[in-house]
Amino acid sequence: MKRHTKFFATTAIVTMATALPALALTPEEAWDNWVATTANFPGLEVTYDDPTSKNGGLSVADLQIQANEGDDVFTLTVPEFLIMEDGADAVTMTLPEDATVSMLVDGISMKFTLWNDDLVIGASDENGTVSNSISASAITFTLTEMMEGDTALDAKGGIEVKDLDFKTTSDGMRSESAFSYDEVTGSAEAVSLKGDKTIGLNFALDASQTLLTVNGLDTTSEPSLATALRDGFSMQMRNASAGGRYQFMGAGNMEMNSDMTWGESEFGLTLDPTGLNLSGTSVDMTSRTVNPDITFGLTIPKVEMGVSIPLLKSDEPQTASLLIGYYDMLPDMEAGMAPPVIADMVNQPITFLVDAEADVILKQDLVDERAVSAAAQMNPLAMGDVTAIRLNDLNLSGAGSAALASGAFNLPGGLMAANPSNIPEGTLNVELKKIPELVEVLQSMGMMTPDMGMGLMMMQGMAKEGPDGSMLFDLNTKDGAVTVNGNRIK
Repeated sequence: MKRHTKFFATTAIVTMATALPALALTPEEAWDNWVATTANFPGLEVTYDDPTSKNGGLSVADLQIQANEGDDVFTLTVPEFLIMEDGADAVTMTLPEDATVSMLVDGISMKFTLWNDDLVIGASDENGTVSNSISASAITFTLTEMMEGDTALDAKGGIEVKDLDFKTTSDGMRSESAFSYDEVTGSAEAVSLKGDKTIGLNFALDASQTLLTVNGLDTTSEPSLATALRDGFSMQMRNASAGGRYQFMGAGNMEMNSDMTWGESEFGLTLDPTGLNLSGTSVDMTSRTVNPDITFGLTIPKVEMGVSIPLLKSDEPQTASLLIGYYDMLPDMEAGMAPPVIADMVNQPITFLVDAEADVILKQDLVDERAVSAAAQMNPLAMGDVTAIRLNDLNLSGAGSAALASGAFNLPGGLMAANPSNIPEGTLNVELKKIPELVEVLQSMGMMTPDMGMGLMMMQGMAKEGPDGSMLFDLNTKDGAVTVNGNRIK
């Protein structure tokens, strides 16, 4: 039996279970490359019988991949791993229909059966372009045993993935990957040791497709992320899914039932020299929670988010941004169960939107953890500063009450500078509707202190009245002066 051992991080077991060889020309070369790849992963222990010839290919029996992290153990056992030629400079690898997965986590041991339908792993090398693939009509993990010490736990569950397809190509400088599935379903159920409480969950993820592109790969060295980004490294990921469902049934201290559904969703990630950019949207979200004290539901037609963060230091301003939007949320609470102060808002749509930007000057690379930590401990200004803030849109509205705002300010001396005379220059436009009701709601939710509420109410005398009875405020700052609706207050 052959063996090679290294120390290892927990997530690697999934990667190594499907590790694909580069430069796959013959079954023997493919296997040698696979062994070399696994040997380079720290913390991994792989054992197997000597490969033998079979049906014109290569058979590896009793393959076992194991990882340890502290007292936790993860193991994949495959009775036979078969590698066959698939034309010139290409191979395919197949696993038997049944394999086993076992794990020990926090003193709980679990065993699963890994079943597959038409699972095929492929690899090829054509003129330096390496292609890898994994496909299966179905892959199923089924829980067969759960133990706490010597005590067997009454539990069952499993996960099934249908129509799995994964493909990736790389020429050493650029890689493109596509991952998709038709549906993922799962369930779990467990009974307490006393045998009187049962908890469980069910979930389903509808069709999903993920595309990943990486440019500027450097396979000859391991530069820092900051260096790689300056040399042109970039990564783009896009995911689109058709929706999903989640259900939880609790007991004991978690006695509650909850259901959640969501519709079409998209997520994007870009990492390049301009920074890190995240974006996401989801529609038709619903949730409902039932426990002994309250029944509460929520419908959200649309959720939107976006974050942009510059990462590399520069003497020129760079833009950071934040977008969070919950549109027309509709709370649903049984009559009489809502606190009086928010009773009017129940069963009426609520919108929360923040769209803001800031110009920042970075004096440290944010991807350099040591430099950032040292600068933050010495002086926050050593990391950089903010030179401008723009509030593109603020909208908090519901039950007829609303707080709407937009504006922009320049900060010539920076936001972090301790200078009392450093007053931002710019304009803020605010529209408030049904202020007494809004103040009461915000205070009840802990989003506004009594002093802030009193100050807001006192400002009513300075407001301009809008056509619908709303309060309008135009705040301007320039040359150290602050005016509200033309009245100087500083």
